[in-house]
Order: sequence, then C-alpha cells, then structure tokens
Amino acid sequence: MEGTTLQDINELGLQIKAERDFKDEHKKILEESNARLRELEAKFIFILQENGLERYSIPGYGTAYLSERLSYKVPKEPEARESFFRLLKERGVFEDMITVYSQTLNSWARKEKEVMGEECEIQDFEIPGLGKPTVSTILGVRKS
Repeated sequence: MEGTTLQDINELGLQIKAERDFKDEHKKILEESNARLRELEAKFIFILQENGLERYSIPGYGTAYLSERLSYKVPKEPEARESFFRLLKERGVFEDMITVYSQTLNSWARKEKEVMGEECEIQDFEIPGLGKPTVSTILGVRKS
C-alpha cells in the first residue's frame, strides 16, 4: 500500500488488538451465560420429570418439551472397531462412513434403530463395536 506510514500500520495493529480483546471478553461472557443456561435447563428438566410432565406451556414464551438424545462414541479398541466396520460393510455404508464424525455416526444409528423397528427400547439399542449409547434428556422450546 503506497503512502502507508508506520503510524497507519501501528493504528491498524492496535485496532486488531482491540477487536481481539473485545471478542475474547464476549467469548468469556458467552461461556458464563451458557453455564448458567445449562444449570437452569437442568433444574427445569428435573422439575418436569419429578412431576411426570413431558411438556409445559410457558406463558409469553412457548411450549417447553423433553426429548432424549442418544450419543454413541466411535470405538477405540481394535476389536470393537473391526466389529463396527464389519457391520458398516454389511449395510453397504462403509465407504460413506469410513471417516465417521460423531454427528454422522449418531444420525446413522438413529436410522438403524428405525430399520430394526420398535422391538427394543432406544437406550438398549446396541450396535456391534459401539455398545449402548449415552442417553441425554434435552429441553426444547417451541416459541409461541
């Protein structure tokens, strides 16, 4: 950049520093807010479960509801990996899932559960090499 002085470069550098500081401070605020939100949601979930409720209408906000999320972990032990990969090959999806990300794995597992039918409880649905999933109760809200 022709005509740019060292002063211009210094000012630009300080603007970058200020913006990074701003971003870092807001990141910290966001992390603290997320922690408070997780705590409030856990308390709300506990109260709904304790009272046998699956949904609750919150005036001025919407309908809160509970649902379960399953989460499988990609196998680390060689025997478990081999068992899981054998299953993927049997299903014809090995090439698509050879680099399995957790979201892809969990989406695929949900489809497998649907294929297997409703004869087993979702938390008991075991995939060779993966074992049983972790089941988390999550809170969702449909705004009104």
